[in-house]
Amino acid sequence: MTAATIYLPLQGQMAGFRRFSVAEYHKLIDIGVLTEDDNLELLDGYLVHKMSRNPPHDVALQPIQETLPRLLPAAWCCGCSRPSR
Repeated sequence: MTAATIYLPLQGQMAGFRRFSVAEYHKLIDIGVLTEDDNLELLDGYLVHKMSRNPPHDVALQPIQETLPRLLPAAWCCGCSRPSR
């Protein structure tokens, strides 16, 4: 799905929301508009605050990362939340 085929709900359009492509997101990083200190990520075209990672979160992810792929059908993929680059 490209940014050109994504339509915002009317309330989002009225509020001035705008979706960004991955390339636009990376450009904002490259030109210094966004930095590592901004604690933002791109989700479905929107810049949103990242959920903080902490030791309990990381500990909870470990068994899921080890178990879930074995439970999924062979053609399915499973990944952990990581930045796009």
